Amino acid sequence: MKRIYTITALIISMLCGCAAEQVRDIGSMEARISETAAALKQNNNFSELEKHNRSGRGYYYILNKNGIVIYHPGKGLIGSDFSRFGFVRKILAEKNGCIRSEAGAVSRIILFREKAGDEILCYTIPENEITGAEKCEKYQD
Repeated sequence: MKRIYTITALIISMLCGCAAEQVRDIGSMEARISETAAALKQNNNFSELEKHNRSGRGYYYILNKNGIVIYHPGKGLIGSDFSRFGFVRKILAEKNGCIRSEAGAVSRIILFREKAGDEILCYTIPENEITGAEKCEKYQD
C-alpha cells in the first residue's frame, strides 16, 4: 500500500513543476471534470486527458467498476488493481464527489465523476493547488 502512495506522490511531485498555472477553485474544477466525463461518454478519445496530464499540475485517470486502472498518465499503472485501497473503494461506492487524502507527504484532492456505467473519471491535484478543498470529505485509511 505504501508503494502505490509513494508512486502517486512521485507522479504528483513530477507534475507540480510542469506548468505555471494559477491556483484553481474547486467549483471550476468540479465543472471541468463533469464536462470531461460527459465528453468521454460520447468518445473514448484520451488525447485531451493526455494533453492535460502533460501540462497540468493535476492528472486524470480512469477506474473501471472493479477498481482496475484503465487509463493513467503513468502507463505502467494501467491494468493495476487499486480496489484494495480504501480511497478507491470509496470512489467506487460514491461514483461522484471529492475527497481529501494523503499520499506520502502530499495532501491531495481527488475529484471523481461517473463516466459511464462501468467507469469513473478521477482527477487528482495537490491540495495546495486548489481553493475550497475544505468542502471535500477528508479520507483516512
